[in-house]
Amino acid sequence: MAVIDESGPVGYRELHRRSLRLAAGLRAAGVRAGDVVAVNLPNGWRACAADFALAALGAISLPYPVGRKRRETLSLLRRSRAVAAIVTRYVGELDYVGLLAELRPELPALKSVLVHGEVAPGTQSLDAMCDSSHDAIPLGDLPEVSPDAPARIMASSGSEAEPKLVLYSHNALVSGQTPYLTTLGDAADGTPPRFLFCVPLSSPFGSFGTPCILAAMGASLVTLNRFEPDAVLDAVARHRPSHLLVSPAMLEQLVASPLLSGPDRIDTDSVTAIVCGGANVHTDTVKRTQDSFDATFVHSYGSADGIACHTALDDSFDDIVGSVGKPDPRVISVRIADDDGNDVGFGVAGELYARGPMTPLCYYNSPELDERYRLDGGWTKTGDIAVLDADGRLHVTGRKKDVINKGGVKVSVAELEEVLHQHPSVRSAAVLGMPDGPVGERIVACVVLHRDAAPLDLDLLRAYLRDEIGLETAKFPERLLTLAEFPLTPAGKVDKSQLRSAVSA
Repeated sequence: MAVIDESGPVGYRELHRRSLRLAAGLRAAGVRAGDVVAVNLPNGWRACAADFALAALGAISLPYPVGRKRRETLSLLRRSRAVAAIVTRYVGELDYVGLLAELRPELPALKSVLVHGEVAPGTQSLDAMCDSSHDAIPLGDLPEVSPDAPARIMASSGSEAEPKLVLYSHNALVSGQTPYLTTLGDAADGTPPRFLFCVPLSSPFGSFGTPCILAAMGASLVTLNRFEPDAVLDAVARHRPSHLLVSPAMLEQLVASPLLSGPDRIDTDSVTAIVCGGANVHTDTVKRTQDSFDATFVHSYGSADGIACHTALDDSFDDIVGSVGKPDPRVISVRIADDDGNDVGFGVAGELYARGPMTPLCYYNSPELDERYRLDGGWTKTGDIAVLDADGRLHVTGRKKDVINKGGVKVSVAELEEVLHQHPSVRSAAVLGMPDGPVGERIVACVVLHRDAAPLDLDLLRAYLRDEIGLETAKFPERLLTLAEFPLTPAGKVDKSQLRSAVSA
């Protein structure tokens, strides 16, 4: 089985046929080798078929998670010069095809729109193009595509004003990332692994779904249209995945589900490993996950800029919560450098540089970013602060730019979030720096409390930070915002822009 989504299972033979039919339709629509095609689809067989069809044509896929709004959509499609878009019609109440129609005058390169769902004038049906009534493109008619040719653009969620567009080759996607996955083990019964993707296949974390898990490994994908904790656990019980791929924010919601406790606890015995990445994972989250699942916790770190690393299946608890494992030279090599680009010693923090088989080709249509972030010798500056210890383990401590300036005191967002997670009432925590005139920034702590937890106010929190943690007063938050749940971005991370709006309201 290749893909199990909310419409049912799709085998490899059928996925192959649908992909070649879609390739034929895209070619008829004018898509050629080297063209960029934007893909905005929920997780499922259609997203995988789009990946395969575009790869077969030698075109470049630009996938991005469902839920992007007008500004982000315009930025991605205009800067990539996408000639076609494959999209889902409705995203909640948003008519995404209608949004594209409004943007068309500003997107002169965009010639074709394929729609999953109700078609609109000037668009074509994606499902009809994949249907058995359409002919598949003959294999002999496909162009020769070099393994080193451009294959995919990953949209980074980093610290630039607009997402960086990072261009990967077929080799970097497959040869560079597959060794990262093969170390995660098979299913408990020794059969090929079955991966349940909570994260979008269109995100950097989910980018290895089609090229690695399907094309290289011959394993299976289980997907849901959108993340919802109880729906994920129901899918675990029904489809018996061996691995869950999830962000920390998603995992915090997942382990809080009532379905994981009590006499009617859902069956999760098939899960052998939980792979958590996309942001910092906190000690308490690892503990609660290990209490809820009889599975190995894999702490994963990756970046659209070209790096992937994770802890091993036999790593200790301290290694899991303290590091992201040892970099695998089959995937990537790393070095840690100071502000002048000089290597620092073991145990010393600096900026993380990376290079190796999964290193991307370049920043797409952005020579100024290549000049800023890519160095002689093939190294890429990630913008992350990290430490390499004497055992070769990588410790990622935060983003270089993710620091709050509070009256001249530099406060690490990652450090303060980890401290807040230690409070017994706090299930999830996020820290914001809000403008505060000449002082610089004020610290706002946003929290989600455990079910049945005692109420928490700012005075109680500050007393805990002073008496139990011993945190210096300069790092105390000035405001506390308590929410029922954190809003998530389309990629599954905590949406701090929405939190800022809530704080400012």
